[in-house]
Amino acid sequence: MSVNLERLIFIFGCISSSREVTTFIDCIVPIYTVLAITVIYASYIENKFILQNTHINTHINNHINNHINTSIQHTQQTTQQTSQQTTQQTQQQTPSNKQQQQPATSIIRNPPCPNLTGTYKLVKNINYQDFLACQGVGWALRKAADSANTTHVLTHTTSAGGGGADDTLRLDIKGLISSTVDYGFYQPPITTKIKDKTFTDVVSYLPSSEGVRITKSNDADGYDIIVERRLDGDELRMRQEVVFRDGRRKGKEATQIFKRVA
Repeated sequence: MSVNLERLIFIFGCISSSREVTTFIDCIVPIYTVLAITVIYASYIENKFILQNTHINTHINNHINNHINTSIQHTQQTTQQTSQQTTQQTQQQTPSNKQQQQPATSIIRNPPCPNLTGTYKLVKNINYQDFLACQGVGWALRKAADSANTTHVLTHTTSAGGGGADDTLRLDIKGLISSTVDYGFYQPPITTKIKDKTFTDVVSYLPSSEGVRITKSNDADGYDIIVERRLDGDELRMRQEVVFRDGRRKGKEATQIFKRVA
């Protein structure tokens, strides 16, 4: 509105510069009165415009604030709903503390396996020397082990229903190399030794529930031995396989057949 004021002052200046007009106005009202009225009117117009702009700006700001508050409330509601859904999914996927704290005896891993308890005498070796050779066993010891008179005594205890984490297996080997090892099914690995080699062993049931599997890991030499025992009547078949972790060396497989003698 300062532009309007300037225009009015300009018009007033033009009028006052005209001698005839000035003389005429002087006859009616003093020239300074006209100037005062002009300034007052211009100030009124300018203040009116400012008030109108203030009202418009206030309306716009209120509208923007309402829109922002609505967006924030919507975002908070969406976040809360998402959090609730995530919590429900986590609770569904994660077992409760009570379930997690249940004793291992209630966990049935596989259908019951035939009880392997008994005394078994070795009657046949298949590819046993090659199996030992790929592990670095010398020729003399391979020959002696292949012809040794070996007996395995197994004591297999099972929980109610079988196949649970309370099941145990004692393996007592009598022969060229004798040893006794107590295993717990689905328990942490245990350390065993064969001559100068150290292994970590774990025992589990075969998925088919035909027998048991012992996995012997040799970290120093980078290979595993998988030993599976299956009982067929009075015959115990023990399949053994060497698996090298680097994938470059080829492992060997052997089978030993035992007959129950007690």
